[in-house]
Amino acid sequence: VDLMEDDALLRCLREHRALFTGGCRAKVMSIERMAHNEMDFNAEVSEACAVELRTQCRGVDSRQQLSCLERMGEVRAAKLAPTCSRVLQGFKERAAQSVELMGKVSSVCREDYELLCASASALQHPGASIQCLKDSRGQLRSKDCKAAVLGLMAGASRDSRLDAMLQSQCGRDLFECTRAGVLPGEGRLLKCLKEKLSKLQPSCAAQLRKTVHAEAEDVRVNFEVSKACEAELHHYCASVKPEGALGCLELHLGGSDFGAPCATAVRATMRLALQDYRLHPQVKAACEPTLPRVCPTVPPGEGAVLRCLLDGEGSGNLTDKACARAIRQAARSAFVSYTPRHAITDLCDDDIGRLCAAPDAARRAAALRGAPGPLEESSLDLNGDSELVGAELWPCLSHKAHAEPTSFRSSACASLVERLSLDPKVSLEEAEE
Repeated sequence: VDLMEDDALLRCLREHRALFTGGCRAKVMSIERMAHNEMDFNAEVSEACAVELRTQCRGVDSRQQLSCLERMGEVRAAKLAPTCSRVLQGFKERAAQSVELMGKVSSVCREDYELLCASASALQHPGASIQCLKDSRGQLRSKDCKAAVLGLMAGASRDSRLDAMLQSQCGRDLFECTRAGVLPGEGRLLKCLKEKLSKLQPSCAAQLRKTVHAEAEDVRVNFEVSKACEAELHHYCASVKPEGALGCLELHLGGSDFGAPCATAVRATMRLALQDYRLHPQVKAACEPTLPRVCPTVPPGEGAVLRCLLDGEGSGNLTDKACARAIRQAARSAFVSYTPRHAITDLCDDDIGRLCAAPDAARRAAALRGAPGPLEESSLDLNGDSELVGAELWPCLSHKAHAEPTSFRSSACASLVERLSLDPKVSLEEAEE
């Protein structure tokens, strides 16, 4: 039988590849690799996309025709016929199962893969080899390989169907999302999973945490933020490394020229990272070695570990300077992206509502223009909408903690805010020394 020309047999072999013996599996993988690398060996796509290949990819080398079709699907989806789009999507999803099926990634990551991921075979578990490269992105030696891996992660952030491990571990939960009417693409399915993170199956939650952690670490792999904040990233953070771009955006939240969609996306990423220390890159890296001593019995999730670390920092029990610095910054982020009943900020819920979020709070804030320090030049109502929300709450609380500490009903809240906020005469660098 000529396997390359029998579409039905090829589909059957692909679907049951994991059940075959080693030699047969290797043969099927070899056939798949040929089909993904050159259109002359890809009868399924050639037939389904014949019109598109003839009209849009004419003259393109057969080894580049699949890429040509993929670019069409990303830029001009309406130009692809439904059958072509469906078959092409299937090939993209299969390529996400193995480094071997991704010609460019396989080429630029060969040395890193052999060094770090040789034991992670896609023949053992679809997506394992690519997941290993993602997990090892901080150790990759080749810049081209790291760029290619980040590109894969960005694509999966946009379309979770291109994350084979997530599909494998979260199949049941993803099905529930689609059954509820959530369409694939544009980050929608991933957003659906994030919204019910605490209710997911353990294996799915563990896999999703890897994605959420990466999105908080680098905006290039965060589809929601990179799409919503394109103008803000260019305007405010052009000189900032991608790993620090989310923090840069956070610093500028609330400005009159800061778009609402970007602010929403940034706050959503921050709030998710603050649910669990494992989702917060800076806290996880700086504080994980300290947890067995400071918070040995506190379970992760619901911000409990973050609260414990913050209490330890306040009591002097947390002595690691890097961890203390990271938890203070995380706590400030919790106020900047404020939501009621969060483990870090809940002791301030009443004072926030009374002092800074009441209907006339913005008008009262305007009277603070003559206050000392950074409040001399402008009102706390940064965007002029007559409300103090989000990033505007933190300057309000900070001012009151230094200028009017007796106005707080909760002395614990006043103490926390004063500890986290800056005296108007002290710079951030000096305060964190």
